[in-house]
Amino acid sequence: MELGLIEKREQRFTRADILRKGVALLAFVFIFAVVLKQFNGADTFWKGFRDSYLIWLIIDWYDALVLDCIWFCHSKKVRIPGTENMEEYKDYRFHIKQSCIGMLLGLPACLAVGVITAIL
Repeated sequence: MELGLIEKREQRFTRADILRKGVALLAFVFIFAVVLKQFNGADTFWKGFRDSYLIWLIIDWYDALVLDCIWFCHSKKVRIPGTENMEEYKDYRFHIKQSCIGMLLGLPACLAVGVITAIL
């Protein structure tokens, strides 16, 4: 906000934001369940949940370890102008902590994928 890159809002998420993200999440869950069922042979809740969560973990860990800890912590080319002095760029603990939060955030979506997989 201080740099003028984003605007200040009274609310973090508006109703339109929540609705848009909810619809996107439902579409993702349904499409992912269909793909796992058709191409991966997932036909039970546990197979759908397991497969979707493993994919979630691979993406989360790649983001934390490769992109954040290796690339962003060591390259100044990917930094947003005006944020060069932020300590988070070099703080490995910050990136790993965010990855752990991301692991927890994936659970509801992957549980929903498991349910849809079992229903299909």
